[in-house]
Amino acid sequence: MANDFTAALSHPQSVAPPHRARLDGVQYLRGLAAVTVAMSHLVGDIAYHGGPELIPRYYVGAAGVDLFFVISGFVMIHTAADRFGTPGAAADFLRRRIVRVIPLYWLATFAYCLIQVVQGKWDVVRPDLVANSLVFWPYSDANGLRLPVYSIGWTLNFEMMFYAVFALGMSFRRSGLVLVVGGLIGLVVLGTIVDLPQPLRFWSAPILLEFVMGIGLGLAYRRGLRLTRVQAVATVLIAAAMIVGETLAGFNAVPNVPEHFPRWIAWGAPCALVFAGTVLRADPSLAPRPWLLRLGASSYAIYLVHPLVLIAMRPLLPRCAALMGEPLGSLLYVLLAVMMVGTIAMALHAGFERPLMHRLSTGLPRRGRPVLAPGSVVSG
Repeated sequence: MANDFTAALSHPQSVAPPHRARLDGVQYLRGLAAVTVAMSHLVGDIAYHGGPELIPRYYVGAAGVDLFFVISGFVMIHTAADRFGTPGAAADFLRRRIVRVIPLYWLATFAYCLIQVVQGKWDVVRPDLVANSLVFWPYSDANGLRLPVYSIGWTLNFEMMFYAVFALGMSFRRSGLVLVVGGLIGLVVLGTIVDLPQPLRFWSAPILLEFVMGIGLGLAYRRGLRLTRVQAVATVLIAAAMIVGETLAGFNAVPNVPEHFPRWIAWGAPCALVFAGTVLRADPSLAPRPWLLRLGASSYAIYLVHPLVLIAMRPLLPRCAALMGEPLGSLLYVLLAVMMVGTIAMALHAGFERPLMHRLSTGLPRRGRPVLAPGSVVSG
């Protein structure tokens, strides 16, 4: 197995991919990741503003980000492994990533800045901070946090860095994937033993290893590794037990809260197991679920839009509490917020994101038949 993995790293395009059917399971997981992140922020926002803590230790929903990173590593190797060393492939890859990630993120960032200006918070929208955010350049603010102006974009700072490393690896045919994996692991090791300056300190965070997990799962899929139904269920149950155990033990991967266990192990490893149990099944019996596919296709919009919706809806929280008391008032608020986030995100995906991606992609080289549903490229 080790030799097979090494061979796959050295010659990713030499590994014959299986039938390139659409991977609906990836879409389902993208929807799950977006929803868990949004719910953790929603429940946390209620508790922060004086409401009840509807879900104990709600911060575990942030593990949806870790699932996104695992998915990202898988999708990149699954869709691009055959193009390593192909002339122009790296530049084409980066153009597609830019088209996929930037427009909606910039729109959300500008909307957030407008909200801050209306509220008179001009210090938030300093030109240098906004510029750094728009080009995915990490920086430390006065509190030492490495967050962009629209803070949820911190994940995209990692994504774009990963894309840059992946594109560099695509320039080489035989050693390209070794360069990608070795570069990511090397950065993490270096950041562990050396106090690096910014932005290298940010870009050497151990969470990068979750992209490597996704790459490993992508190589395993391409090599034909499959789990039986029993193995798949057992894998997911083990992952659930790991997440529950760490959550009960108090693991909390939020800014300025000390962590007693590495996030890439506490949340990244279980997310990789959930992905394996969902996508690597030998006999996937999951029938297509159109609404789940739509949810997955809109996951990037859900991820970027939900903080803006929560800001806009926040004045309703005390009104719901006064109308129905607690916790019913907060539950009503959750229902309204979820409906609003879902409606706006799906409308934004259908009316803005998908048409714009189609228009911006016009003229790019055509590739093979997509293996994922429309809008399924992973970001955020």
